[in-house]
Amino acid sequence: MTDSKLIRKPKTLRQAVNLGASLLKKKNISNARNEVIWFLEHYLEINKKQFLDILKEPVTNDSYEGLNYFLKMRAKQIPFQYILKKTSFYGRDFSVENCALIPRPESEIIIEILKKSKNKGRKLLDIGTGTGCLGITSHLEKLADVIHLIDINPNILKLAQKNCRLHNIKKARFIMTDILLSIPTTKYDIILSNPPYISKSEFKLLDESVRTYEPTKALTDFDDGYKFYKRYGAIFKSIMNKKAIAILELSHLFDLKKIRNIFKDFSNIKFHKDLNGDTRVVSLIND
Repeated sequence: MTDSKLIRKPKTLRQAVNLGASLLKKKNISNARNEVIWFLEHYLEINKKQFLDILKEPVTNDSYEGLNYFLKMRAKQIPFQYILKKTSFYGRDFSVENCALIPRPESEIIIEILKKSKNKGRKLLDIGTGTGCLGITSHLEKLADVIHLIDINPNILKLAQKNCRLHNIKKARFIMTDILLSIPTTKYDIILSNPPYISKSEFKLLDESVRTYEPTKALTDFDDGYKFYKRYGAIFKSIMNKKAIAILELSHLFDLKKIRNIFKDFSNIKFHKDLNGDTRVVSLIND
């Protein structure tokens, strides 16, 4: 084995999984075995059943090289999704790049709340769109007709465009703007946002792989965590149609009295808990 190879060449795919998982466990990767399996399924372009059927098959030189590359990147704590350049959100694949935050399963609660609200609308605004997963999923679930995806980063908007093409979405508009400095000129029926809500002090406590590889500006407001919510409280009434709904992800560490005060102009405000019992989302209806 050369110095550039992290594992010796395995004889079978089963051995490849075992060797790869053993290496990643030593690097404190908690879901090591599954990640190796997912990578090989992705690399070989097969599903789990097909993979299980060929576990005794020999490992090709190409697969060996690909696995070693994956292990090198993952051993550096580079997030799994950035290596594969894709992730899953609400049962659909989305392209991901390191300019944008990796969509989390926890954010799927926003789609569930929108579904239950029955506030299906013509126009949706996704603020700080990232991959575009919230706006795109809302459109695909027939919760919104036209989606406007806004972000401050042109590379992120290119990624959102890529995901719209991936899902064959035609009714999308991409707007590069800083929501902290500008106010949209259109009124919306639905507003969704998962803004940077980690405070400057809490950012230092994040997992090293998150701090190192995910975009800092998508994680923290470099302040107390409330900066974007204060902005939303100041402008939302002016950009929401009557009976429009806004659904925003929150930090589980937030003072909910403070959030209520920020959105004091909204009489219809609800907090929503995740599966762990933590309050993670607030919804506002413009009565």
